[in-house]
Amino acid sequence: MIINCMTRFIACTHSAEPREPIVEHRLSRRQQEVLELPASRRRKCRGPAGSGKTHLAIEVAKREALAGREVLILVHNITMRNRYRDLISRSAPTFERRLIAVATFHSMVGDALRTLKESERQDRATAESLLRSYSHQANQIGGDDTATESAIDFLRSAPQEPALQYDAVVIDEAQDFKANWMEAIEHFFKREAGAYYVFADEAQNVFSRPADKEGRSSTNVAGQWFHLPAVFRHCGVLGEFCRQYRQLILNTDEEDYQNTADFEATEVQIMQNCSDLESESVSIVRDLYTKFPDDTIAIVGSAVGLLVKVASIISNDPRIRMARTVETENERKWILENVIKDAREDVDEAFDKARFLSEIQSYLTGGERERRIQEGKQMSNEALVYKYELQRRKLQRSFKNAFPSPFARVWVATIHSMKGLQADHVIFLHDEQQTGEAYHELVYTAITRAKKTLTILDTKETEMLSEALARAS
Repeated sequence: MIINCMTRFIACTHSAEPREPIVEHRLSRRQQEVLELPASRRRKCRGPAGSGKTHLAIEVAKREALAGREVLILVHNITMRNRYRDLISRSAPTFERRLIAVATFHSMVGDALRTLKESERQDRATAESLLRSYSHQANQIGGDDTATESAIDFLRSAPQEPALQYDAVVIDEAQDFKANWMEAIEHFFKREAGAYYVFADEAQNVFSRPADKEGRSSTNVAGQWFHLPAVFRHCGVLGEFCRQYRQLILNTDEEDYQNTADFEATEVQIMQNCSDLESESVSIVRDLYTKFPDDTIAIVGSAVGLLVKVASIISNDPRIRMARTVETENERKWILENVIKDAREDVDEAFDKARFLSEIQSYLTGGERERRIQEGKQMSNEALVYKYELQRRKLQRSFKNAFPSPFARVWVATIHSMKGLQADHVIFLHDEQQTGEAYHELVYTAITRAKKTLTILDTKETEMLSEALARAS
């Protein structure tokens, strides 16, 4: 029975927000309307960051479980999966929790491949080969989804479907999912008459997924979006700053956007032309850590190298309890030393350590490996560079599996890893070099993690952020 192995999804040893009281969240009248499913038992909801989509999704899952139905909650990243497991384990009775599974889409596809590999009616060799490629993709450089698409194609062509179906499926952060992933979810993981809930915010489309003709997140649920306008995370200057950025920069059209949080005061500070972002951010962390002993502090950004430096400095301060999704510089050195040791033993005595170190540095700071691949060339130590990066990604994944920790008040994480999470104080390391199609969506996701104060550190003057703050003030 699928229910007997489901508790592994809910097992949780950490608290996403350890100092937040465990209280039942009262749903607003608008949120309660979401629970009134139409005859089709399909509903899609959209709302800005902090509008309660996560708590509403949990309430949906609890009500379905209370009726004796098996529920699957699907998210895109590991850290948000951790948050869901934690919140459910603290708020739902045991009998309800046993009926609720929380997983990432990629892990569910991997489980589907495993069930088919064990079936006598399947092409076991193909399933096992795909499973190896799929497992390797979890630590793959560049985040390529080729193995995912191949796995979905294989599952569709299989003579029998994987036995992993549920009475209700809830998808959160649906803007992160591809359209064919949603079709696969409904086909493989939802029973024919099951309920189907989708929650999204197109302003947080950090993977640049194609939108529908109205500019909303593309889903396989027909009809109008159910809009959640009220924001409960922040208010005051901070809430208005996030609203102005959403409307001015992302061109959203919510005229009924409402900041309804009850904090007495909020603050937004933009520190421009900072020459040393890591030192400045650590100084602010130490000040906040002393001034607000019960609050959580998050340092977020998209430049991993910068976050590594910040985490390295904080890790040397025994007073600060920190959780992170990136490695420190000492851990990078440890990985590098092991790769070099293996190279000397397995390659030859002519191994050029200096050249290898130069290639590693180019890869980490300038994307040298990607450029050479695009040009059809290889680095002289391509296999070793790849081995180093593979080990580094595995270490990062282990951090994400334990993030955030109940014992940490300071979090250092990429913007992607902070999706779905929030902190009392957020320090955003703004890096305009991290451009791309989803640049503005990443910035919006970063600034909306804050509940009380937001500090933006920038290496130059940023007109769009200054304009949003001026209008908010």
